[in-house]
Amino acid sequence: MGGTPTVPFAVWSAARHLDDLASALWTTAEGFGDVDTTCAITGGIVAARTGVDGVPPEWLRRREPVPGS
Repeated sequence: MGGTPTVPFAVWSAARHLDDLASALWTTAEGFGDVDTTCAITGGIVAARTGVDGVPPEWLRRREPVPGS
């Protein structure tokens, strides 16, 4: 088994950027490996701290509508 352990790396990335979702996700993505999973974990940690206010406004404008909402 090679590569970076998923959960410890995601937690490390989140801890480095607890108030900056975009930076946390870029740090995580630059680690390669299982990027979708590590970014999901990192994003969940940072978003739990910042809430929707932590999501960059441009990302919110570009999101797709959720059916039925």
